[in-house]
Amino acid sequence: MHELTHLKFVMDARENGKYQLIVSDDKNKSAFYEFAQSTIQKLRSRGIPETNISNFVSSIRDGLISQLFNTPIDLFIEDYLFNEFEELRPYQFISLLGLMQESIQAVTDPQILEIASEHIVSKSKTYNLMGAFQFRDLFHIDLENEFNASPKERKLAEGFYKEFIRQKDSKVPGIEYELLDSWSKRLDLDRFFYLLPEQDFLKRKKLEESFLEEESNEEIQETLASSHASEEDVEMAKFLRNQEIAGLNKAIVFYMIGALEYFRDMPIADIKNIAMEIAKIGMNGISPEKDGYSVSMIPGKSFSGNHLLAYYYVSWKLAIPEMLEKLQLPFRDEFEIAENLFEK
Repeated sequence: MHELTHLKFVMDARENGKYQLIVSDDKNKSAFYEFAQSTIQKLRSRGIPETNISNFVSSIRDGLISQLFNTPIDLFIEDYLFNEFEELRPYQFISLLGLMQESIQAVTDPQILEIASEHIVSKSKTYNLMGAFQFRDLFHIDLENEFNASPKERKLAEGFYKEFIRQKDSKVPGIEYELLDSWSKRLDLDRFFYLLPEQDFLKRKKLEESFLEEESNEEIQETLASSHASEEDVEMAKFLRNQEIAGLNKAIVFYMIGALEYFRDMPIADIKNIAMEIAKIGMNGISPEKDGYSVSMIPGKSFSGNHLLAYYYVSWKLAIPEMLEKLQLPFRDEFEIAENLFEK
């Protein structure tokens, strides 16, 4: 019933043009890795392999993003079920009590607190408290103290919950996304994701289908999935598909679009440092067919050969353009097209 109600609210939002998706691109993921540095350092000090650390941090990120995305709509769902389906209340009580117990353990377990960043735990605790407030209001059992929350965490959660209370009896389609956006900004979590209106997602899908009509390259598919596509980009994709420029590497083009997006607001000095690190990797050769390259200054990301070559060229073009020719990377045409598409 919870998931069916979730679907009902999604359909309501969609019918009113308010439905949104939550997305994380490379820049969002890198921002989270910086945020989670204390956890990463603790794991490294214990000799945990980098692959395991990356997987662990990714799971924390996914869990936190899922929590901030679902908390607003879940509050509306449980309120709706409680008021509309009285016969379900015993099952709802059992379900929510189980969730409360899991939530309490997640933010108070000594083993978790020993590894997880206190900042991450604090954000999660604030969202969990809203669920505890609702459980108290619906079933008259107060578990707030079990979370060991600080006064600041309580104050934030109480403020957010009051905003929900003001909206719940006259819920308008899509209001949950407004609360999601507002709460995440006040908790400084909006740098880890962005909301994508469904209309924009469909435009991106149209671009993907247009371009991949005659392309089965997995690298291009991956890049399209993480790119920001506008309606005008569809025409550029068709142009690319029909281009007969000798040696044009379409995978490089789309990886360059991702690189331009990644470097968009980055200081030139930081781009230069990344460029120099990739150059050191390039001293041993970068094989387009090889996977598993990594750049320490772009944490949490594994590069294929073509992907890394695209970042190699773009970073030097942006930060050290006077030395670009010395790289002898034959991607001038690819960059011009990628830049054109990116600026559309």
